[in-house]
Amino acid sequence: MEKMEKESLTAQSSPENTPEKPELNERVGIAEAILFVTGNAIEKREMCSAMNLTEQELDETLDELESGYDFDRRGLRLLRFGQHVQLATRPDYAKYVEKLLQPV
Repeated sequence: MEKMEKESLTAQSSPENTPEKPELNERVGIAEAILFVTGNAIEKREMCSAMNLTEQELDETLDELESGYDFDRRGLRLLRFGQHVQLATRPDYAKYVEKLLQPV
């Protein structure tokens, strides 16, 4: 292997190239942004990869996101099914959403 290739491989795997793990409050915002943009269910492993988290760290993040939605009775809620997660609207507010989308 050429010297330049070896240096490139070393640089790619060095610790300084690994992104730092954000604090919990920032992870919650990142997870929310990812879920919002995808619009559909996403596999937890994909989120772990994108956020550089373990599954346990992601679960902690999702727990925090979900509790914030529930505590504040916000318009969104977090759905979890198997290894997938998704944002959805809170069913309590469906009549208002329907009124906007299907005017009389």
